[in-house]
Amino acid sequence: MGGVKDHVVMFPFMAKGHTIPLLHLASFLSTHHHLHVTILTTAGNAPSLRGYLPSSVNLSLLPFPSSPLLPAGVESTDLLPSFSLFPAFMSATSLLRPHFHHFLHSLQLSNSLPLCLISDFFLPWTLPSCQHFNVPRLTFHGMSTFSMFITKSFITNTNQVDFKMNPLSIPGMSDSNLKVSLADLPDEVQHITDLNLPSIQFMLAAEEADDHSWGSIINSFTTSKPTILTASKLSSPPSYVHGSSDHYLFSTATIRPMKMMSVSDG
Repeated sequence: MGGVKDHVVMFPFMAKGHTIPLLHLASFLSTHHHLHVTILTTAGNAPSLRGYLPSSVNLSLLPFPSSPLLPAGVESTDLLPSFSLFPAFMSATSLLRPHFHHFLHSLQLSNSLPLCLISDFFLPWTLPSCQHFNVPRLTFHGMSTFSMFITKSFITNTNQVDFKMNPLSIPGMSDSNLKVSLADLPDEVQHITDLNLPSIQFMLAAEEADDHSWGSIINSFTTSKPTILTASKLSSPPSYVHGSSDHYLFSTATIRPMKMMSVSDG
């Protein structure tokens, strides 16, 4: 691959709930393990991010695309005047793709491509550029392991699910007594068979990018969901946990998870 073996690039989705866990991980990797960490963001989000980060973490700014459907200056979901504008916001973030590609190209020219990219599940369009420059992509899931496992189980096993039943058995779950009601599932999962819906098209595209990524990092805890984590680690690509008490570390030589280490460890 070439480049810098102790450099990790992170690309959070522009929403506080998606961003803050990655800021914690960035701080941990930078201060405890002396990795060079760069976070990609936009000018409108940079001030709030900087307040959470040590000076050792770098910010690299991409220009947020303008959209006639969004008010000027809206670069984060918390600034949306109405959630009805969320699809327009998602479309605008996808226009960051050429700027992201240029960012990786500039690193290639300086022989400083990163060890890996950690990008949010909502940014599936980062995968083609990562593949182009041979940079391993890890998907970050802000949801818990349990909810992610259930969502993925229904999306990838649609043919095995009778959505007219209520409650529903969870495909792939060894505990047959654990069921969920249809109302417990996200709207995208409830309507996963309606391929004409833009939200379903996006969800399936994100799932496909997830499947072709090197692995996943999940904002969760190993001690709270051991059964679900066992199933997730046996999946392809594998999943790794990041939480306030659990962090997966990466070997800068092989890009493989080395061990679990508590935040309190030196």
